[in-house]
Amino acid sequence: GGAVALMLLARHFWRLEQTASLTEVDILEKRGAEAYARAADQLGSEKAPVRLAGLYALERLAQVDAQYRQTIVNVICSYLRMPYAPPEQAGDTVGDMAERGVRVAAQRILASHLRPADAEVFWPDIDLDLSGATLIDFVLAGGRLRSATFDRAHFAGEISFAGTQIAGDSRFANARFVSRRADFRGTWFAGRADFTGAGFAGDTDFNGAKFNGEAVFAKVVFAGAVDFSQVAFSASAGFRGVMFVGRCEFAATWFAAETDFSSAAFSKDAVFNGVRFDAHVEALGAFFAAHCSF
Repeated sequence: GGAVALMLLARHFWRLEQTASLTEVDILEKRGAEAYARAADQLGSEKAPVRLAGLYALERLAQVDAQYRQTIVNVICSYLRMPYAPPEQAGDTVGDMAERGVRVAAQRILASHLRPADAEVFWPDIDLDLSGATLIDFVLAGGRLRSATFDRAHFAGEISFAGTQIAGDSRFANARFVSRRADFRGTWFAGRADFTGAGFAGDTDFNGAKFNGEAVFAKVVFAGAVDFSQVAFSASAGFRGVMFVGRCEFAATWFAAETDFSSAAFSKDAVFNGVRFDAHVEALGAFFAAHCSF
């Protein structure tokens, strides 16, 4: 009888502990949901300082509660995808400059939590969808992403993906890079990388980049110099209809699978010194207007 009484008493205390634990979890979840709702509401304010406060509130919530991270990243990306004209296009008014500050802060929040070098604040396994977004001084050097979508995005100012690793697919179709230089040095594209129809107004640097999946650069326009030196294309690489307006370099580049330069136009010097083709190369209709070196 004593043993049974002890068992019943132990079971009673166990139930009390379980109830208390569940209650605490419910309270924490409720607080998190309320904090998220308040911050999201601030992000829709007409006042830039209130929107900025909402961004930092969302960042704090994502830092302390991992279950909110992808959702909060999605919210920030949605904000950046909203229509926006840079101050130099919209008249450089006070309101334009304030909104520019909020957007740059949103970009920095994303970038600061996508770099594994700072383990304490790193958010792993994040998907970015910034299709159609206007991005100013977008610097994601050394970042790590699960997937990245930048279709029709407009990049202005400093642009850097140097050393970034993207584990899934990457999309930059019809993106516009209007800065003096777009930096993709050492970037690792583990999945399919699609730059179809993209336009680069300045110089472009892919030196040392790695493409493990299919690389598609069909109908891309490189208005400045472009450097694909020492790039490794492990899967098929497509440069069909590309316009190389400036000097281009493919020195010591490795093409492991089928490569297509059909209808590509090289307006200035093209350097392919030390290039390695391990599979079929198609260059039907390619046009070389200046010196070409193999």
